[in-house]
Amino acid sequence: MKKLNETKVKELPTYVQKQLQFVGVNQVKSSTIVMVLIMLDLFIAIPLFYPLTPVFFYITIPLLFITHVWMVRLLFKNPYSTQFEFILFIGTYGLVSAVCFFILSIKMSIHYLYIESISYYISSLRCSLLS
Repeated sequence: MKKLNETKVKELPTYVQKQLQFVGVNQVKSSTIVMVLIMLDLFIAIPLFYPLTPVFFYITIPLLFITHVWMVRLLFKNPYSTQFEFILFIGTYGLVSAVCFFILSIKMSIHYLYIESISYYISSLRCSLLS
């Protein structure tokens, strides 16, 4: 990773300097808990598993399991040593939640809207990959 010269960083505007700083040490654990337990479990896992469909279950369970294990690891680790790892966790969390939301949208369209046309799912996959 390329290091920035401190004199050049001081010349940048304040809002840019703030974005270049790490997440605060006291925010690592609370942010991890909020992101995984509230945002991921409440908004994705519960609707995804309510009318249980084995195909969607087997696709999303490994992703959710890995995210939860990583969250527990971050909670028990020293927060001063997890600042880089927390940034990687945020990126992985975004990827996992995007995949789970896409699978949730497919499940909703099958169970509640009764869309069975394969062309709908191909076009939705194509649109999601292009955006």
